[in-house]
Amino acid sequence: MFKGEPQIEQVNNLVVIHLPTQFRNQLDIGDYPYPFWHSSKKWNSYQQSTELLLFLEQGKLKGAQRSAVVDPQRPKVNHAWDGKWIWSDVHGKQPSVTLYTRLFSPSNPHIAKVDAAYRAFEVKLRQNACVVCHSPDNASKQNPLLILNYPNQALSLRHETVRQIKEKRMPPPAGIFDDQERQQLIELAQTFAQAGDQALAYEGEKITSGKN
Repeated sequence: MFKGEPQIEQVNNLVVIHLPTQFRNQLDIGDYPYPFWHSSKKWNSYQQSTELLLFLEQGKLKGAQRSAVVDPQRPKVNHAWDGKWIWSDVHGKQPSVTLYTRLFSPSNPHIAKVDAAYRAFEVKLRQNACVVCHSPDNASKQNPLLILNYPNQALSLRHETVRQIKEKRMPPPAGIFDDQERQQLIELAQTFAQAGDQALAYEGEKITSGKN
């Protein structure tokens, strides 16, 4: 959450906005995108984070990241990781925020289509070992980490995924060797991207072709 007044800094051709933050570390564990306390270092870095940095160039947002400035005196909450990225409890599938129920309004007629398209796409992703790299444990040390095994995060990458498969950039170094297999994955990725566009457009989000 944000508190305090933002500070603005000019660094060469960039405008840097410093937003003071306080990490909400007392939420139910299903309310986080994934259990990033699997790494105590990562979890503590969030808990001790002091600000979010926004980078603007010529009036356009170019990127955002947490500041390296931390406060080790901030209150900590400890969680023990049980080795599960996804689990179920009395409230249903968790983490709940990785699903579409909180992303779209109940009246959205495209939710079922998005969900079905993602599930078909995700099966093919697993067959080609894509989620080995694009998972929270970040086995390939991506920076930034792009997650595909959670529905809502895959949704934000829907057009970028299509582009990278088409250009044989995923998986590295030269994409999927079997052209027929690659074409099937492209078609599933496109179906998912199109369904996502329809669902987000219903919510009033402006959709630009070929971009997230």
